[in-house]
Amino acid sequence: MKKYLIVSTILIFVSIFVDLCLEIEFVQDDTFIFLRFAKNFVNGNGLVFNVGENVEGYSSLLWVLLLSGFLFFKLDAILLSQISSMIFGVAVFVVTYFLAFELNTRQKKSHRYFFSLLPLLFITFSGGFHYWSISGMETTLFVFLFMLSVLIFIKNIDNERSDYKLSLLLFLSLITRFETLLLFGLIQLFYLIYKRGNFFSKKHLKELAVFVIPALVFFTIRYFYYGNLLPNTMHAKTGFSFHYFIRGFEYFVDNLKYNLLFGFVLLLPLLFLKKIIKEKRLLFVFSVAFIFIFVVTLFGGDVLPHHRFYLPVLPLCFIVFSISLGYLFDKNKTISVTVIIISIAGSIFSYQKEFKELFGNKSFEDGLVKKMSIYASFVNDEMKVQNKKLTTALSTIGAFSFYSKGDVIDIIGLTDSYISHNPIEVKEIDDSFPIAWRERHYNVDYVLERKPDFVLFPAGAKPTAYPEAALFSKDEFQKKYYVQLIYSRELNQYLPIFTRREKPLEIREGSSSPLFVKHYIQANNYFLSFLSNRDLNLISQIEVQTDSMMIFNENSKSYAYSILGYTYYHLGKYDYAIDFLEKSIEEDPQNCNSLLYLTKCYFVAEEKEKYLFYLRILKKYSPQSLPNIFANIGSQN
Repeated sequence: MKKYLIVSTILIFVSIFVDLCLEIEFVQDDTFIFLRFAKNFVNGNGLVFNVGENVEGYSSLLWVLLLSGFLFFKLDAILLSQISSMIFGVAVFVVTYFLAFELNTRQKKSHRYFFSLLPLLFITFSGGFHYWSISGMETTLFVFLFMLSVLIFIKNIDNERSDYKLSLLLFLSLITRFETLLLFGLIQLFYLIYKRGNFFSKKHLKELAVFVIPALVFFTIRYFYYGNLLPNTMHAKTGFSFHYFIRGFEYFVDNLKYNLLFGFVLLLPLLFLKKIIKEKRLLFVFSVAFIFIFVVTLFGGDVLPHHRFYLPVLPLCFIVFSISLGYLFDKNKTISVTVIIISIAGSIFSYQKEFKELFGNKSFEDGLVKKMSIYASFVNDEMKVQNKKLTTALSTIGAFSFYSKGDVIDIIGLTDSYISHNPIEVKEIDDSFPIAWRERHYNVDYVLERKPDFVLFPAGAKPTAYPEAALFSKDEFQKKYYVQLIYSRELNQYLPIFTRREKPLEIREGSSSPLFVKHYIQANNYFLSFLSNRDLNLISQIEVQTDSMMIFNENSKSYAYSILGYTYYHLGKYDYAIDFLEKSIEEDPQNCNSLLYLTKCYFVAEEKEKYLFYLRILKKYSPQSLPNIFANIGSQN
């Protein structure tokens, strides 16, 4: 009877989990990076991102191989990546219960069942776990293998017979994510401390060999194929400096707030530390959780949302916390029941509070994937017209790279070993910049030397990451690139894409400061706010920011006048708009935003000769902007 009750309870938690996952169903843009590697692999081009460039720009070999299998059999790899993520998420529930039950040895049997099921409830209402379980990423596969490895180690810690399951699991975990080496090291350290006499026994050495030999083969192949022992993504995303520690600390605090009941999940076990220390298996789980969290924090956490890097040990934290609640129950049942009820309520409340962010990020990723697929179609069409392979540089490479048939330069360096190993920051571009993306590895001079045909920013013509701001700040970039506009009927909006000029723009030498980019971003932000709420007080803020742009960099005048021009256009002051827009064109005849708005202004003014004149220029530099050009002409939106 108890068995059916336990299974039913687990199924209830799993059902809630799946339902919550489906509420935020989406595909993470990074999933498409795996899919591009898989597509090249299946097509016989090797495990590469760009054909001919051997760079390990993925974080999980096992996940690439799984997706390759889907593509090889011509299945829907995108949908199956999501389904696989959820299946492994469900598997984590099962492993978590068995691990909790294995560690709950001090409670009465009925209490043991309850305190073994309790961690599943906390996982059920973990927003980050839902988010990454539906994303199509390898996260839940790694959490499953990580947790299963811990379970097998715990069960066999006193086993005198050789058991190679743990070694094989650890190897599968290693080729899923590199962090497995931390778990492997902690297992060996624990073995050395508690069974030092058997560390060099024949049994243990055999078990080590089953992991170490395949691991050495794996690292050897990686080194000769990619030229590095570590994944390129580690070099590009992490670092060991004060900046990364601060970023990691912020990441940790955010995790406390959303997943760990403001730190109570970590603090309660400390009150029972003496009991935990006496239980060597529980001490191991406790140590793995705390050390893993410390290392992730030390190296800067993750640039992606919802605490992905902490998820492998999140179930361990909930298990130790639940066992500590059991210890509290043995001491004082009333207090314990109160704390349990408050903890459950707090977990549900935290999820409800986080759901808005989860849904917001889901909507962003949906929009990003759709937008990048449209950009990719544009580049593919351009390759047909020009009859050559084209190169695009951007920071959000996932969906674009999967749908594009051209080469891609990742300006963050995830799939570019030169950038990841030779980052050069622009010193003026610092934390004061109003940007959202936190990556600090970039080398924009190298990107410009590669002469990409197109450059893409996910926010259009506005930088939202340090590498984008650094690239935009370069005189070389302003000389060689202009903004072309693509009208998307599907999205009913213009999509800007920086396009290489046929002839470089003449600019003022020696008058440039990267600080103009900060004011350019802020001017755009104020303009977008004005469009949404029509606050006339924002007009003066836009003017202040555009003036600052021109003070820091005279070469930014075309952008500054353009922003002022379409601000006044949306105010309905067409004469002012025309004045600024024509000044913008004098500075840069290929400023397509200004050309677009000038065409609209003269259309409203019924000056046929002038609007046809600017329309012809716009057609030359930005032919994809012409569809729907006169829709909503003269409106204030």
